[in-house]
Amino acid sequence: GASKLSRFITLFQINSNLDTTMMKPIALVLAMSMSTLFQGADGHALEEPCACHAKELNVTIDCEDKDAMVTALADVQTLGCDQACESEACKKAFAVVQIHHDYCFDDEVPPILESEFHKYEDSCACCQIYRKRDPSKPDCPKPTCTTGTEGAGKVAYQDLIAQGCALDCSSDNCVASYRMLRAEHDTCDEEVLDQSAEEGIHAFEDICKEHTCNVLHEDDPDPLICLEEEEDETSAGSTTSTGILTGALFLLAALVVV
Repeated sequence: GASKLSRFITLFQINSNLDTTMMKPIALVLAMSMSTLFQGADGHALEEPCACHAKELNVTIDCEDKDAMVTALADVQTLGCDQACESEACKKAFAVVQIHHDYCFDDEVPPILESEFHKYEDSCACCQIYRKRDPSKPDCPKPTCTTGTEGAGKVAYQDLIAQGCALDCSSDNCVASYRMLRAEHDTCDEEVLDQSAEEGIHAFEDICKEHTCNVLHEDDPDPLICLEEEEDETSAGSTTSTGILTGALFLLAALVVV
């Protein structure tokens, strides 16, 4: 209750030796920080699992149906979804493109999808799905998801170019660089890699396909199953906790100046 919070404020003042003038900005910063923490590091709500997103839009995930992928891409282009992607038609068409681009093996995705997809990912909302697992391939290295020129994905992409891996991907250095770029490309937020690396990986997919790796581990949940009820319960609990914590901190900021 308010009385407990008031006692907390008093104790906080006594132990920190801060006056109320200083406490207000501190409490405000804490409140905003808590909100950001629960939203995610990039300040946006976490992406919806693609299995649930596809279920909502009545999208079938089928890596053998290349015709559906090409048709969906044509719809995205003709509907002008790069300018406005809020319509149900754009949402559904882009979902078909994005989910198959991210989930299916490279040789299952038409080349035009690989080259055109990135033109629309900034305009349309993406869902979260990892590339399906190939039991004959090893697991990818753990991504760092660090931005900037020193990020592991950026460095790996530059190494692939410098070592001529587009012509021969068999060396240990090429294999290691490709697998790191694969891990960063398929796992990290899209802001982590710059556009050249985000799109440039496709130039190495064919020559390096024998050396690819799995970002989806053997014990991970099936990405094609929507754990809808469990997701909803977890989301509701997280939202409630975030609201309580953030609200309490804003209340603290208001009370200290009363």
